[in-house]
Amino acid sequence: MRVVTELGPFVFVLGAMLCTAAVIAARSPFYRQLLRTDDSSRVSSLDGLRGYLAISVFICHGARYYSNFSPIEFWSVPLSRFYAHAAQAPVVLFFMITGFLFWSKAINGKIRFRSHYSRRFWRIMPLYSFLLVCALTVVAIKSGFLLRTPLARLLWQVMRLAMFHGVFDTPIINGVSVFLITAPAWTLRYECFFYLLLPLIAGFAKPLRFLVLCAAAAFIYKLVGDSPQLEAWIGSRDMWVIFLFGMATAHIVQRWPRSSGTSDRFLSGVALTTLVAVTLICREGAYSLRAYVLLFIAFVSIASGASLLGALTNSVARMLGAISYSIYLLHFGFLGLVFRLVNRVHPVASMSGAMYWSVVAIIGVMLVALCSVAYRLLEHPFLRGYPVRTASIPPQSELRRPSRLQLPAVTYESRA
Repeated sequence: MRVVTELGPFVFVLGAMLCTAAVIAARSPFYRQLLRTDDSSRVSSLDGLRGYLAISVFICHGARYYSNFSPIEFWSVPLSRFYAHAAQAPVVLFFMITGFLFWSKAINGKIRFRSHYSRRFWRIMPLYSFLLVCALTVVAIKSGFLLRTPLARLLWQVMRLAMFHGVFDTPIINGVSVFLITAPAWTLRYECFFYLLLPLIAGFAKPLRFLVLCAAAAFIYKLVGDSPQLEAWIGSRDMWVIFLFGMATAHIVQRWPRSSGTSDRFLSGVALTTLVAVTLICREGAYSLRAYVLLFIAFVSIASGASLLGALTNSVARMLGAISYSIYLLHFGFLGLVFRLVNRVHPVASMSGAMYWSVVAIIGVMLVALCSVAYRLLEHPFLRGYPVRTASIPPQSELRRPSRLQLPAVTYESRA
């Protein structure tokens, strides 16, 4: 069954998920209010970009998923060049977004140890903890609620997975593989390492110091390449280079802001041209220096405000951007759950391409609905700050009016 070589199925599934998001954005009071909120500190084009990237990863994994019901190994499923890039480029751009956003804070002197680590913890861990609970539930059921490995080893396996170390290899807990649930979480380890390092390297945020940081990174890049043990601990050195591209983008946008007069049409044209070019030129995929440079050009255009003619800034894109973390983290396990239920009714391996992609589209629709609820319950409550009382001295005119009750001002610290 050839289901991974044509553009049509990708557009079909994307359209189904966009329509679902449009209905939720229009009908849900929560999301209507969320999308009406104007946060001038956010780059709306990047919020919209996140949604498309998460959907792209879902569709490409959906294209490969039939291998779990055939003799073909999952990562051995042949993909066309378009699908290969549609699966890999989102990871590259996700890392660039992280590097850009947080290095912009470092440039503006807004990185504080305690608040930085606290906000990152509450941003990542609630949803990831839910994923871990799902994985451990599957382990308990598949192992018959029996301890099949020494208790100390079981605790070590759970701790490794909780700290993202076990997501690089095939994670096995109590003799049960949880790869089909936690597979997308491998990128979180890089993100968390970056968050840990950020306050320590924030002193290099000045342009000349940043060049020194890049030179040091080049030395480390060579060192890691010569040390397989070090690479096994910190991961692929290429992934760290991508963060530097995002950090460099922060300097470029600060130096040449969008207000300089560059039109949205021009920036969108540059972004779209380079995105097409990376697919046509980089036959080796998106994990190469040549692809990084081309994606960097596209990303600079988008970070500078390119909306891709409104595709990144409309309400549907922003709604998908809000739930993109849920889509990215939960989609693999949800694919597995639904396909296993479908396989009991109709063998997945014997499906035609049209039938298979119809199932993927239905799963995509359900995934958007599920993740809209997950964001509401497991993400948004932890993005809102706790009330913090601020001490202030009232003006003398108010001190002369004791009859009015004066309450201390209450402000809210955002955890977004």
